Amino acid sequence: MQAICRNLQLPAVTKYHFLQNIRDSRHETNPLMAISSHCNMTALDIIKKTSFYFGHDRNSSRLSFGEAFALAGWYLPGRTVIITNLDIYFDPSLAELRRDRFLSHTTSYFLSRYEPNGAALSLGTQCKMGNYLGSHDSFIIVPPIPSHLVKETMDLRLGTPGVENRLIHEFRRAGLCVYNPCLSIRSWHLHGSAVRTLGLPLANTMGRNDVAHPRKLAKKNKDLME
Repeated sequence: MQAICRNLQLPAVTKYHFLQNIRDSRHETNPLMAISSHCNMTALDIIKKTSFYFGHDRNSSRLSFGEAFALAGWYLPGRTVIITNLDIYFDPSLAELRRDRFLSHTTSYFLSRYEPNGAALSLGTQCKMGNYLGSHDSFIIVPPIPSHLVKETMDLRLGTPGVENRLIHEFRRAGLCVYNPCLSIRSWHLHGSAVRTLGLPLANTMGRNDVAHPRKLAKKNKDLME
């Protein structure tokens, strides 16, 4: 809820879309009530800045990237869309996207995260030049993305091991560009529960793996060269 509140209060965020599986909605019988009880916002401001989608794939409690891409293509074509887990929040550096001229239908940004305390229960800060492990936690696109890529990613679910690396592989195989300007746009990870879901299958097997190294937002075309 801390992450949700911080994102809702950012001027750069114009709308927060929640994609909720009805089968797994036991914690949020009234999402507006839950948010208003935690965030320092009026109910009217929350209503203006949120949308709720219920009833995605009932076979899993985890949202698939294909589902998110499809919804973004239907409802938010041409907009800047961020897909991320609920424990990620952005700071005011998100406003840098408004001045960026390279994000497009064919160029996406997959961001590595920072940790508020420098280290955490998991991998710690990932947006760093040395000892980079290839982790990405936020996915910034301009929908729609190609329909065959939506279909290809229907079984790739947020939060499963290696899924972001598989996703970069699929994007680049489809001819799209992926960069990681996390040195300019900062996302932060709040995982205070100390709970980890183990035993999930790897998504980036059989060589279907790629990474996007930390960098700054490009200022010129030549800066986009990896």
